[in-house]
Amino acid sequence: MKKIVLFAICTVFALVTKAQTNTEELRYLQSVFGMEKKQVVAERIKLSQAESAKFWSLYEEYELYRSEISDRRAENIQQYAKNYTNLSEAKAEEILKNTFEINDELAKLWQKTYKTMAKELSAKIAGQFTYLEMYFEAIGRQKLAEIIPNIGKNEPIKK
Repeated sequence: MKKIVLFAICTVFALVTKAQTNTEELRYLQSVFGMEKKQVVAERIKLSQAESAKFWSLYEEYELYRSEISDRRAENIQQYAKNYTNLSEAKAEEILKNTFEINDELAKLWQKTYKTMAKELSAKIAGQFTYLEMYFEAIGRQKLAEIIPNIGKNEPIKK
């Protein structure tokens, strides 16, 4: 689990770095995080041989959509960080609207994946997977909060 937290920190940090992070570096960090995450999922969810092939097929499909959502979130966070010091009302509204849409898409993906896994495997496996994903998301959000301007420790709170 410590590996997941470490890679989550690295990935999140890469997301909000203003200038030098290019798309290839970001994708590399996300792929490393994804491999570590997959290992944790494999350790936490016990599958029979018959369940395994179906589960990992559904997992890969899920990860494809989740990574698209993650890419959009990264771009949105970069927009916030880039515009933070001179954030206009219109830009703030646009960024927050995108944030809400991205969060809704992730919740819908969890629901869709849960329903599919419950139908094709079992509710227990689907629930275990969904709760693991929610856990990973919570870790990521916590780490984001620590480094996003005006939320984390990188800027003192003015009294």
